[in-house]
Amino acid sequence: MLLEAGAPHRRIGSRAIFVQRDVLEILERIGCGRALTDGALSIQRGHTYFQERLLYTTGFSRDENDVFPPFVSVPQTRTEEVLLAQLQRHGGVDIRWGHEVQPGLIEDEEGVTLTVSGPSGVETLRAAYVVGCDGPGSVIRKSMGVGYEGQSHGDKFLIVDLELHGELMSLERHFHFDPSFNPGRQVLLIPQPGGVWRIDFQVPFETELASERASGKLDERIQKVLGDRRYELRWVSLYQFHQLVARNFQRGRVFIAGDAAHLMSPFGARGMNSGIADAENLAWKLWRVLSGQASAALLGTYEHERRAAALENIRITTRTMRFMVPPTPEERVERDQILRRSVESPEARALVDSGKLYTPFTYEDSPIVLRAGASAAVTSRLGAIAPDAPCRVHGNDSVTRLRDLVGNGFVGLYLARDAEEARFWVRTVRQEAAGTAIFFAVVVDTNIEARDLEGCAVIDTAGRIREAYGPRGTLSILRPDGHIAAVRSEARPENLRALVDFASGADLGTPTRTKEGI
Repeated sequence: MLLEAGAPHRRIGSRAIFVQRDVLEILERIGCGRALTDGALSIQRGHTYFQERLLYTTGFSRDENDVFPPFVSVPQTRTEEVLLAQLQRHGGVDIRWGHEVQPGLIEDEEGVTLTVSGPSGVETLRAAYVVGCDGPGSVIRKSMGVGYEGQSHGDKFLIVDLELHGELMSLERHFHFDPSFNPGRQVLLIPQPGGVWRIDFQVPFETELASERASGKLDERIQKVLGDRRYELRWVSLYQFHQLVARNFQRGRVFIAGDAAHLMSPFGARGMNSGIADAENLAWKLWRVLSGQASAALLGTYEHERRAAALENIRITTRTMRFMVPPTPEERVERDQILRRSVESPEARALVDSGKLYTPFTYEDSPIVLRAGASAAVTSRLGAIAPDAPCRVHGNDSVTRLRDLVGNGFVGLYLARDAEEARFWVRTVRQEAAGTAIFFAVVVDTNIEARDLEGCAVIDTAGRIREAYGPRGTLSILRPDGHIAAVRSEARPENLRALVDFASGADLGTPTRTKEGI
């Protein structure tokens, strides 16, 4: 059940507009990554300027086998439309508009009781678990008795969406330090689909939107950037940015995610992207618990993993904001010196921070990521998003890359030494994995006959799987969210089920067994 306090109408404004490639992969696992990408702008590069001088250009890496671009620019309103349409197509989801959860949740051993105000009045609802995705003013977080920790920034940012008549500049990210059209402060320009641009102006804290409009200052600011180009104002908003993380993401059967759990500046596109990663992380764990495949102890790893991710995002965006908006006169002097030197000095240029863009978090310290048993060559990948690679699955033409296998449960990949060993693993493991949500596959070279491997053969068409996942004889466990949970060198078939159990939280709250024996 989804409870939404608002009405079913389209919001306006770009809001969170950069969606990162791995987040598009998450959305594609529920059937709408490509739908969101259609009509979006692919962003391949970002440019950083000081005054009128281009300091550097950053290219966002893309592999020839990547399905999605590094980033797409698409208004958050469109993202919400695509997600809602997919929910409605999927069915089985009870969406209740105009239903506002009231403060005060009652939890017991069986579930949670909520009081909800809706079109028909006040009613009481029961749920096994509650997830609050209700933003900065989260009623759910407050009902948990959980506050934010962190800081707010002194200056404000004036954000406008404009439809332009005529070209402005290349359809890429453009960040300006101390430009002539906003001296002493910053401006960020980002293109959107349909000839719309978003402009973020850093402005003094005392700036008020009503007076900007009434005095004509808003139009004056815009015209300084656009020159004599005509424009139509689509949306305007004034923000004070915050760097805040909730002290807890879980209390019993109640959770928070997204802005309800963390707030950060948008310079780096880490807000919505990390919020979607929150949702996927919690979703697969709730699924395992509700389907009886894991104990409730697994749910405690949501806070462990995602709060660590939020703190990392806060650390990165705080560093960016300290450079953009130095909090002390001394830091401002130092920042300005770096910018002036950066015009001629590559060393100084490397210190310029206009926003490090989002990348998925690696769960290095997770209690359900097993570090024992992996060779040194693959240890650095543990807890990270599983590398993709081209492949074929015998008998399944829909699979053309490794990530096509992710999303419906755990995936076990064994790199077979030869055809005989591949057949042995398939015979043995099919019994081990029977009745479980585990997809097992042996990875074989193109010269091995896959016909007799009973649909369990992943053919390494380009040799990329072996490069990424270690030598032959290695077993890798991929979680439903695509992160690597365990890697076992010199593996045996019985390791598969034990490793999946470990990654599902079987060892949580129990005496630690010898992990080398898993």
